[in-house]
Amino acid sequence: MAAPIQVPAGFKAEFAYYCARAGIVGREEAVLRNAVRADFDTVGRWVQESAALYRFVDATWGGYMPTPELCLGYLASKGQFYEDEALFKRLGILLQVKMCALAAGALA
Repeated sequence: MAAPIQVPAGFKAEFAYYCARAGIVGREEAVLRNAVRADFDTVGRWVQESAALYRFVDATWGGYMPTPELCLGYLASKGQFYEDEALFKRLGILLQVKMCALAAGALA
């Protein structure tokens, strides 16, 4: 077992929320926890950002992951348009949600 590390206040709750929301349980959760211990600056920050994205999804779309079309509409409502919508739709939903969260100012 890896040695305990110091994490920012609230990180344990963010980690638990992210794992629950992403469906990460059991062995996968243990692997992620060890990755955080090994490299908090990279993996820990990624967990925090991912938890923030899921909170944005919960607040914006009632907990349901949006479709790429909803993301495009949301971004359009913020004045952002993409010339190649087909490429945008292939980016992956969490990256699309991240773009929406950035446009909303919900993610630093």
